[in-house]
Amino acid sequence: MVSMREVELIEDDEPHTTGTAAVPAAPLRAGRARLSRRWLLVPVAGLAVLVALQQGLASVERHREHRFDGLPGFVTPVHPPLRALWESDPNLQMDPRPVGRAVLAVESVDVLAVRLVDVTTGKTLWRTLLTNAGTIARCSPENHTSGATPTRVVCVVSDYPEGGGSVPGEVTVLDGATGDRVATWQVSGATSFDAADGLVVFASDEGKGRGEAHAHHLLDGTPAWTTPIGGSRDDSNPFGAVFIAAGEVVVVDSTASLRRLNLLDGTELAPAQSLMSLQPELAGRAAHVTTVSAGGRATTTVIAGPGRDVDVAGTDRSLVADDGSLPGVAFTQDENLAAYDARTGKLRWQAPYPTLEVLVRDHVVYASFVTGVVALDGRTGRLLWRTDVGREVSQLLTDGVHVLVHVSGGDGESEGDSPRPATGKVVALGPGDGKVEWSSALPHGDDGYLVCTDGVLLSLGERLARIG
Repeated sequence: MVSMREVELIEDDEPHTTGTAAVPAAPLRAGRARLSRRWLLVPVAGLAVLVALQQGLASVERHREHRFDGLPGFVTPVHPPLRALWESDPNLQMDPRPVGRAVLAVESVDVLAVRLVDVTTGKTLWRTLLTNAGTIARCSPENHTSGATPTRVVCVVSDYPEGGGSVPGEVTVLDGATGDRVATWQVSGATSFDAADGLVVFASDEGKGRGEAHAHHLLDGTPAWTTPIGGSRDDSNPFGAVFIAAGEVVVVDSTASLRRLNLLDGTELAPAQSLMSLQPELAGRAAHVTTVSAGGRATTTVIAGPGRDVDVAGTDRSLVADDGSLPGVAFTQDENLAAYDARTGKLRWQAPYPTLEVLVRDHVVYASFVTGVVALDGRTGRLLWRTDVGREVSQLLTDGVHVLVHVSGGDGESEGDSPRPATGKVVALGPGDGKVEWSSALPHGDDGYLVCTDGVLLSLGERLARIG
């Protein structure tokens, strides 16, 4: 039997004798080294497991934050405190319809010019001076009913319409990638316009109750068709609006009457109706229009193309964000919020809530009301939760991680005897329970309108700015 003293003597790396037998040092050192390496592997393996677990959780969180990227109306995840990632020069007028990952911004002070601005960086990709033959410039991308990315930009320079009569204008067609001029031509009656599929369609007020919708070929300005529409009778309100969707031209004349025309030849697709609202769909290839009858009843038409339109009851509540989990649903508001099959017009469900805006995420319908948000089961309309944010709701948005509520400045808090002006802010609600997870004022007290352009959150206040 070996004594404790004999064992302790082995701590030295030199050979020793106990009695008459010598204990070799080398095998003992090798055994100790193997034992040390085994014990060293335990913390190393534990650290590797911990790192792998952290990486897995980070991957899950990245997937949770970004699984809605690229879906219509969903902004890239934002975090408090909100700040301006970039700001434009003042006095830019922006068209929120994207040209790739950029937007058009028109300068109207000192000179008339158009810029293409990268929404991610705020960098001006190109800038083109326009003619000084007028006082206002309006620009729009040439859209395609197929949904293809716009490749050309149409700008119209004219004077402000004053009284009845045609307003002449100069049309400039630009290459969307470079800003180079492709064509320039003159037009009579340039009050408002839209461009799609190689055509530019104008609405103009001729005065004395007469107006025209007229289409021209984009590259040379040659006329394609002309259709008479209504006009102002007292020559005091000459306005119009044009929107092209799904092969239809939606024209609002100076009497607020809605006309729906075939894009190819200008033929009327439906009798004139009194317009209440016009809202493009998120994909930009269709639109919802709400008209009101002589008896005051509202009807929403889902424009899907000539011969395929569907009418449903109520005022339109077009989606501001849609992940596709409830396909083919149209929402309207009457006494109740109603969900209809957009292809057949059949009622799916109703819920007794007055709403302003609607978005869909993971089969749940989130709808804003005057001071808050309700969440409803998208298949049944059953209430899941309701949250009051305490201020008037301006807009409803989402980054996929949260339901984002843009609230107006409202009344400021008092500071001494003087009220301090309040600023707009964004309140982030948990999509599962509606609890407030964070709240952040908008940068510089900006209370401008917020838009989602290609996943980027932009503020259209005094300056064009990216919020993040």
